[in-house]
Amino acid sequence: MSGAIVSRPGLNELKAEIFKGAVDSVVLYSLDRYAGNAVGGIILISEWLRRKVRLVVLTNQMDFNGEVGQMIASLLLNIAQLERTRIRERQASGIVAAKANGVRWGGSTPGTRTKADPKRVLALRGRGLSNREIVQALSISERTVIHNTRRYRFDTQSEYKLSERQTLTDTDSWMRE
Repeated sequence: MSGAIVSRPGLNELKAEIFKGAVDSVVLYSLDRYAGNAVGGIILISEWLRRKVRLVVLTNQMDFNGEVGQMIASLLLNIAQLERTRIRERQASGIVAAKANGVRWGGSTPGTRTKADPKRVLALRGRGLSNREIVQALSISERTVIHNTRRYRFDTQSEYKLSERQTLTDTDSWMRE
């Protein structure tokens, strides 16, 4: 869980247990992951050390007890906050640059997410092949075969239709109707 997240039930439970005096030491994987910002982290460390809770951070291989440990922890928390801010700035500028270059987010454009040409799926279906045989022939999933055979159907005049008014060969005309 990220330190930037405001609602943190696990940390709130830990704080309550420390307040009760039920915890005598806390082992963290990384100092920069538990606090949302440097100030909050420093306040939390100060409170824990005041209550005689031993704080050990694995990634730094340090025990942060005492005044020197608290000073080092505050320095590391400030560096972590600076890095988070820089990451956000780089991400925001990257998004602006990508949008300027026409990159878009949000998945595929509706109607373009075909993993196999429906004509090929239906042609194999028309030859009497089973779903499993079509899967092997086209290297697609069985779900894609089922989707294509349900959505598209084979007409006797060799045209694949979406419905009575929509054909794969003339997609623009049915949209204007």
